Order: sequence, then C-alpha cells, then structure tokens
Amino acid sequence: SSSSSSSESSNVDNKHQSVNDSIKIMKANERRNKFRILARTLDTLANIDPSLDSTLYNKQLEIQCITTLVPLIRQIKSEPFEIKDHHY
Repeated sequence: SSSSSSSESSNVDNKHQSVNDSIKIMKANERRNKFRILARTLDTLANIDPSLDSTLYNKQLEIQCITTLVPLIRQIKSEPFEIKDHHY
C-alpha cells in the first residue's frame, strides 16, 4: 500500500524538522551565550579602576578581556545573523 509509505516519509520529515528546530535552538542559545560573555567582558573592561591604571593586575585584566573579545567578535561577525520577521 502506498499510503503507509507516504505516512512513513512524512514521519521522517517531522523527525528531520524537529532535529532542525533543536539545531536552531542550540545555535540561538550559543549566540545568546556569546553575547552574554561579550557583555560580561565589556563590563569588566568598563569597570577597571582607572586609579590602578599602571598596575600589573589591570594590564593583565585588560589583556585577558581583549584576548576573550577578539575571537568572540570574529565568531559573531562570521555568523549569518537572522532577524526574525514577525510580519507574516
């Protein structure tokens, strides 16, 4: 019977769709985490005490922040950014 085979193929489509959905959700979560790290790192940079500017601790903190930011920004920049369109 052809009806059973067509329902099987739609089953496969549904599974495929749910896998696609979970991948989308994972990617969205990864992206959210990247922005969270970005925000936290920028916040750390912004809150570095300027009166301790010349201290080694500050220099190391700045370097640490920048080494976190650079690859993160590269990653975010290279990803296609989809803006969800709610007009339909």
